[in-house]
Amino acid sequence: MNPYIGHPLQIRGAEEHVLSAGKGRGMRLLEVRNGKGLEFTISLDRCADISRLTFESVNMG
Repeated sequence: MNPYIGHPLQIRGAEEHVLSAGKGRGMRLLEVRNGKGLEFTISLDRCADISRLTFESVNMG
């Protein structure tokens, strides 16, 4: 375990969100991050389309 990280969910995990306004109201999104710099958002109600994807190098030192 890295001494600078208190809990693994600080750098990896998934969170579900529901949009509350606009054309996408009620749409469910899943934000996923893997701890290696890959982060993406899945639109669960749109055939699991990936609506956002980022990759940054992370120095786990």
